[in-house]
Amino acid sequence: MTCVETEAQPTCEHRQRDLAERGPAPNPENNSELDIAAGQILRAVSQPACITVPESAECIGVNMPHTPTEQDVRESRDALTKLGYTEAVIRLARPDDPAAEGTLIAGVRIGEACVLSSSTRQFGGSTLWLAGLLPGGHCLKP
Repeated sequence: MTCVETEAQPTCEHRQRDLAERGPAPNPENNSELDIAAGQILRAVSQPACITVPESAECIGVNMPHTPTEQDVRESRDALTKLGYTEAVIRLARPDDPAAEGTLIAGVRIGEACVLSSSTRQFGGSTLWLAGLLPGGHCLKP
């Protein structure tokens, strides 16, 4: 992974350092469990109401962009729990997380892999990536 000079460089550098600490990245090819989990986790982080309250305004396209809050963390955690990801770690990103500080970040362990997602809660502001486990078997630092 190479970082290009942009506003997002600190995030890229955080992600590079994070990836260097992890075990081998999973091979997503022919891994339907990871594919299914990735789609569900991205939706739970970017549009949790579509999982918990499918008829909500957020789910039908009335999603007002805003800076992520602790309420967003709770809503996304509820959505992940409803999907069966009860061990997911979700929070507002800290300086040592592989996402921009203050964004919503989630880490979900699927076997020996991590599905990671971050969201700015802005239109088009969600990212998803697969990575190996951190030492201790975590997807995000405790």
